[in-house]
Amino acid sequence: MIAKKNRAFTLVETLIAVALFGMMAIYLGQACMNCSMLLDTLNKDSDEDFLREYVTTRIRAVQSIDELESGIDFVAPDSSQVRVMGKAYPSVFLDLFEFAFTVKSTSLNYEDTIFLIRRNWYEDSNERDDLIKDRTDYLETSRRQKSRLN
Repeated sequence: MIAKKNRAFTLVETLIAVALFGMMAIYLGQACMNCSMLLDTLNKDSDEDFLREYVTTRIRAVQSIDELESGIDFVAPDSSQVRVMGKAYPSVFLDLFEFAFTVKSTSLNYEDTIFLIRRNWYEDSNERDDLIKDRTDYLETSRRQKSRLN
């Protein structure tokens, strides 16, 4: 009698197949990402995006909270007159302010919020010192509690 030979995949053949499958999946995923990025780029309004970035840059350049809250006027690169008004709110983090603003121009009207780091925007000169003391006290208290638990 002739011995029947069992045919099966060896470990090396299986590993090669898995590696090839993985490489094909990566290339297919990359191709899909490139297509979706291309579609996103085609759907964007580059003039509007540029104007939004320009307005944000102008806001970040202003150092006075009073000037920003009373409104700033400037001419955009597309020669449209732009007015930015908003309100700054202190966050729970030291020196970080949330600035909610409205932009009105002949070509674009929108509302947005950005975060700005400004040391000199506190209404009361002692407010920043009080925040530092509160944060220091909180950290010291939490460290003491952790050391008691250990």
